Amino acid sequence: MLEVYSRCGMGDILILRDFLFGAGDTEVTKCECCGSPIRDPKKNEYLNYHIIFYLTPLTTRIKDGNPTYIEDFLKPFMALLFADIDNLFVSFCTHFHQSSCGDSGLYYEFKSPHKNLSELEAYKKITIPDLSNILFKNFHPEPLVENLSKTNYICVSTRYRMFSPISEKVAFFKMLFYDRIVNTNIKVILIGEKSDSYDFQSSYSILRKMIPNENLIDLTTDTFFLRNAITDAFLFKNSSLSLCFGIGGSFVIGNYTHANILSYTDLGENHPFVNKSQTSSVYGDIHSFCREAMLQISKL
Repeated sequence: MLEVYSRCGMGDILILRDFLFGAGDTEVTKCECCGSPIRDPKKNEYLNYHIIFYLTPLTTRIKDGNPTYIEDFLKPFMALLFADIDNLFVSFCTHFHQSSCGDSGLYYEFKSPHKNLSELEAYKKITIPDLSNILFKNFHPEPLVENLSKTNYICVSTRYRMFSPISEKVAFFKMLFYDRIVNTNIKVILIGEKSDSYDFQSSYSILRKMIPNENLIDLTTDTFFLRNAITDAFLFKNSSLSLCFGIGGSFVIGNYTHANILSYTDLGENHPFVNKSQTSSVYGDIHSFCREAMLQISKL
């Protein structure tokens, strides 16, 4: 059995899926007698997998007023993302684990006889496939979302995962979301949370005031359930352009639907995940980000 410790955020789980199984094209046969999975031993693949989540990050989400995160999002998201994996077990680490703080430099820690991996080593294996077939397999969007997905629109995530405060970016937000949008028929769809949560800021209040009402479609939420995350990913997937601020779960799930994403960040433009991305671009300079975003908006 392969036993691996992992963090519990949406982006972490998507990357773990990629690391272990990719797009799910691994050939698996089953024993005619008992139905147990049998793999070709020449491929050096395990018969069983055990994912152990660090409890420490989960306590942060509970502290921020969402004690049902595990039941409302984590468990159903795992069931969806690993639905094609029969031999998978999930549990939680209930004791303090030194490497869970990140000080050790480990990204995946294995209890099994397997070499522990740093973030850079782990990311060498991922390919960031399009997981749309898995994520949207049983997804039936609301009529409004279905109709919007067939139009040209900009999708903007309100999640603001930065070192610098949002107040320092107001001038750039005005340039993008008012100067370039006013007196046009361009629709801007806001997705994500309405307020700060999980130690992340939300740009909702600023964007809500800045985007002209006739251009704005507000699909943000006060909650974070599985359907919210999948709806956001669906809108990312079908947008003409998606904009993110920082590298977090919304940026990651957009990459795993191969959406056209531009992101500005001041804390990770050289992140190994970014370097492997197939459809997104990340800018560490706000001027370069705005220049590219305005160029793409002008083509809509």
